[in-house]
Parts: sequence; structure tokens; C-alpha cells
Amino acid sequence: MKWTALGYALVHHYGIRPGDRVGIAMRNLPEWIVSFAAIISVGAVSVSLNAWWTEDELDYAINDSGAKVLIADTSGSRAPKHRASAPA
Repeated sequence: MKWTALGYALVHHYGIRPGDRVGIAMRNLPEWIVSFAAIISVGAVSVSLNAWWTEDELDYAINDSGAKVLIADTSGSRAPKHRASAPA
């Protein structure tokens, strides 16, 4: 997915507005930079989260940062574990 398409989705499907925080929890993949570019292109704030953190550590960081959306890779089942913290 190109960063422009992801930026569109963040705004029109997830309701992200300038100043909102969006978390990124993934390995060092090309999708990380696509996510980062999309987030900053819509005026949101990128919150980089350590993909090696435990579920409790990631949940704390998501809640503490106020991230409205979490973009995560599917390896290590990061995305399913954190749906409760970032349900968008």
C-alpha cells in the first residue's frame, strides 16, 4: 500500500486528525517507512513502539501515548494481542 493510500485510510476510515497519535509496532520492514510517511503526511504524530516489547509493555505504551490507531505487522501476533488497547 502506498503511503498516500494509507494516509487516506487513516483520515477517512479511522478518523485521524492533525495532532492525533498513531502507533507503529513492527519489525524493520519497508512498511514501517510507508506507515511513518502516511502518518506525518496527514499531520498526525508517529509513536514508534518497540516491536520486541511484551504485551503488557506495548499496552502500557499505547495507552500512555494516547495512540488512536496502532499499525502493526502480523509476525509474532503483535496486531491481534493489542486490539483491546487500540481497537480502531
